[in-house]
Amino acid sequence: FVPYILLHKCRCFHTVHSTPEKENRKIKLILKICKSKIRLIGISETIARMIRDFYKVKYKVPIIYNPVNLAKFQEIPLNRNDNYVTFIIVARLVPVKNHQLLLDAFEQTLKNLKNIRLKIVGDGPLKETLIQHTHNLGISPKIDFLGQQNNIPYILKTADIFVLCSIYEGLPLSILEAMAAGLPIISTNVGGIKDIVKDNGILVESNNVKELSEA
Repeated sequence: FVPYILLHKCRCFHTVHSTPEKENRKIKLILKICKSKIRLIGISETIARMIRDFYKVKYKVPIIYNPVNLAKFQEIPLNRNDNYVTFIIVARLVPVKNHQLLLDAFEQTLKNLKNIRLKIVGDGPLKETLIQHTHNLGISPKIDFLGQQNNIPYILKTADIFVLCSIYEGLPLSILEAMAAGLPIISTNVGGIKDIVKDNGILVESNNVKELSEA
């Protein structure tokens, strides 16, 4: 790949889907070697600014937002349980998504609000650890681990509020889909999330249990 770029008259494009500093080491090396022949693309205003600062590029970084098919969500009616306020997170069960923070915050919230539930959609290596953590906190009756799901639009329509507590992000498709389903957002203020969560949600400091619980 690198020799071809260097030896031919061509220009390549690379979309930064996460934050620039979290990109794969190989990608960083390729960008350094082939800097003059690669144009970087951001997925939000914040990510584009991060690209300019991190990679020291001189050109205006173009932005291509992640797309969502709104029709998939508009065709599905609401299916909420009026007996509960249901929170939902759709994310891989991996360290960067920081589900443990969410469980800790949810345990704190349950001290003041009893009629709440949490749906966790997704799978990953931390599943058993997180399930055990819910037992340790004494909140397992209020938590539903739904695993990997194919019909995300339908599941989002069963919830009231979407939550994401990642340590870092680019512009997560999960939040865009939650917005398409009409859900308000609670999220950590990382990456390009602040470009889309404004009047439609609450942003909190990353790794702050108290802030997340209050939100």
